Amino acid sequence: MSSTAAHHDEEHGLAHAMPVRALLTVFTILVVLTVLTVSISNFIRAHEQFHAWGVPIAMFIATIKAILVVLYFMHLRYDKSLNNLIFFFCFAFVFLFMIFTLVDSLQYQTDIENYAAVQPETPAPAAAAPAKAP
Repeated sequence: MSSTAAHHDEEHGLAHAMPVRALLTVFTILVVLTVLTVSISNFIRAHEQFHAWGVPIAMFIATIKAILVVLYFMHLRYDKSLNNLIFFFCFAFVFLFMIFTLVDSLQYQTDIENYAAVQPETPAPAAAAPAKAP
């Protein structure tokens, strides 16, 4: 009976022991990717011809960072393959919903631009007259 209890304890540990070096390496990669995100954001802000690439690049880097966090800090890399499969499908559905949203918003972009071009600019509110002394 004691061998069964020992076997039971081995399978249901709290977490996989991660070497400190691996955790520090992942942390360093996350910091580098964060600095890269800020640098690319500043570059895109300075060069107007790259404005359309801002969100896709930021989302790509954020996706890589999220995958690293899930794999190493949440120990999914050492978990059962069924959990990896569930995570992959959840991630795929989030990506799919974002694509549907972007396609839908891009479809109506010309209508929005035409509406903005037709509407006259609203005049600025008039300045208040100074109060007269009694």
